[in-house]
Amino acid sequence: FIPITTQSQSMPCLRKLTIDKCEKLSSCPSGLEYCTSLQELHFTNCQNLRHLPVDGLQTLVSLKELTLIGCPSLEFIPITTQSQSMPSLRKLWIENCEKLSSCPSGLEYCTSLQELHIISCQNLRHLQVDGLQTLVSVKEFTLKNCPSLEFIPITTQSQSMPSLRKLWIENCEKLSSCPSGLEYCTSLQELHIISCQNLRHLQVDGLQTLVSVKEFTLKNCPSLEFIPITTQSQSMPSLRKLWIENCEKLSSCPSGLEYCTSLQELHIISCQNLRHLQ
Repeated sequence: FIPITTQSQSMPCLRKLTIDKCEKLSSCPSGLEYCTSLQELHFTNCQNLRHLPVDGLQTLVSLKELTLIGCPSLEFIPITTQSQSMPSLRKLWIENCEKLSSCPSGLEYCTSLQELHIISCQNLRHLQVDGLQTLVSVKEFTLKNCPSLEFIPITTQSQSMPSLRKLWIENCEKLSSCPSGLEYCTSLQELHIISCQNLRHLQVDGLQTLVSVKEFTLKNCPSLEFIPITTQSQSMPSLRKLWIENCEKLSSCPSGLEYCTSLQELHIISCQNLRHLQ
């Protein structure tokens, strides 16, 4: 138990709180919600941490970084509600939270968020059904080692993620299709899809709307048969580097590759059934 404060007796100058390897700690420090000057909050390797404040962490209006790493007993992360958001949150890192089955509640209201990393959450099955398009400031988004995740609703045409620069998806074994709405992330510069064993589909109409993409990586996607990059009328004018590796079912070179006239590096490695280039 960590009794930090009460509403009448706060820690007004507290800026950074790190709690590491407190194995018996089962709940968030009491009174944490009254530390309104807190800018960084890090929980690491707290094996029995089960509870964060039920009403969320929305009172932490100055919080810029929230880290939850190695908290395998944590099932639910109540970040905020629509009426009470975390206006300053810039970076959220969640890793090795094995029991976490859904995305943090209220995440869509953290409109200042710039980095979102969700790694090694074995039971994560759901992101917000309505997508993550309200995260208008997110520049980096990482989903790694989430084998139970089947669907990634990034955005819709009317509500995009205009600031997204880098998207990294790795070891999401059940993912069978490209994130929905990816084609509307027109500021995307790096797209990496790695070790997604069941990935079968990219957008049928190609990825040509990703006009800012400079690097595109497809590695260890053995079920992927076809890569529709572009058409003559709609090219990927910024593409500099394309890396394709261990895509066993791929039988032909990506369609429309010849229109990527800015391409500087092309690597095609260990594609056992590749029979045709243009």
